[in-house]
This record gives sequence, structure tokens and C-alpha cells, in this order.
Amino acid sequence: MNYDLMKLFLTSSCIPKNLREPFLAFLGKPPEQIKLFFIPTASDVEDNKFYTCQSMDDFSAVGIDPIWYSLRFKTKEQIARELATADVVWVNGGNTFYLLDAARRTGFMEIVSKLVRDCRVMYGGTSA
Repeated sequence: MNYDLMKLFLTSSCIPKNLREPFLAFLGKPPEQIKLFFIPTASDVEDNKFYTCQSMDDFSAVGIDPIWYSLRFKTKEQIARELATADVVWVNGGNTFYLLDAARRTGFMEIVSKLVRDCRVMYGGTSA
């Protein structure tokens, strides 16, 4: 494992205007070619989905069509197979306790950790 090459992009409010250029540079290829899995699971138990919707709008504003990917009904096998095709895995904010439980229960935590450590996907996150 080469930890020097792991690519992480962590923010408190997704991709605000002042971070759009750095984010696109971080991606390393045109946004329309990016396969981004958007993990909204932390907001599954939240009443207000405003920030989740805002995050989706932020990706659209930079030319990315994110894939909505809730962990709620996924198996470990599905997650491993599907996330292996991603360029970016983006975990959105919300209830961190719920997210941690879902990440452990589904195997997401183990899978995404390995993908990021092995530099096979970039990891981004908002607030959670």
C-alpha cells in the first residue's frame, strides 16, 4: 500500500464555488468522464434533506452526474462490485452514528477503505 497517493477531498459544504476549480483539478480528468457514487446514507434518518439536495446540485454545477447510492439495502457483495467501478466515492453528511452503523453492517467501511488505500478510487466527503 502506498499511502502517499491516497486522494481525499473533504469539505464542510460539498463543492462551494470557491472550491470548484481545486475539485476539478483533484479529479484529474474531465468531469463528464467521472463516475461518482454519492452516498447519502447519513441523511436517511434526517427529516431535512436540503443539504443532500444541495450537494447533488453542486456536482451538477461542475458537470458531474452523480450516482445516488444509499447503503440501506445493499449487500457487501454488491458494494464491492459496484464501487470497484467508481472514480470517486463521496459520502454526504447527516447522522454520523447511523452512517457508521450502516458502513459497518454492510461492509462499506472495509471495502471503501481498501479501495482508497490501494488508490483505486478517490474519496470525498461532506460534513459527516
